[in-house]
Amino acid sequence: MKMDIIALPVFGDRISPLLDEARKFVVLTVEDDAIIERTVVKINEHSAFIRIERLKEMGVTVIICGAISDALARFIVERELYLYSWLSGTIDEVVEQYMHDSMPATCRRYIQDTTAPTVCKRHRRGWQLQQRRNMNENSNTSTK
Repeated sequence: MKMDIIALPVFGDRISPLLDEARKFVVLTVEDDAIIERTVVKINEHSAFIRIERLKEMGVTVIICGAISDALARFIVERELYLYSWLSGTIDEVVEQYMHDSMPATCRRYIQDTTAPTVCKRHRRGWQLQQRRNMNENSNTSTK
């Protein structure tokens, strides 16, 4: 039986564009691919780092968000939370993507690096590197 507590920063009915500034979160308890509890939590702490600590104290194990600063991403990963960033859309759309393991290619999944415990790695899809290579090869900047 797998159970996750997921926090998503919200702005209206959509995922908040920047986690660092979010003070309102939808917290979902997911057990065996079914949402068993959904609550809205307001955390009015001044610091984003303290807000993340409050979520961890609530038992949150996964944070799904839009944009995030590198410092806050490292802080979250150091707290042994799973972090998925660079997502957009309504809360329901993003949760459905997470539960069906169909996150878009723009999604970044941060994990703890076992060789350097204080550094996080971004798992990226290879297509972005390939796109950059193709763009450089096809540019008009080459001299003849």
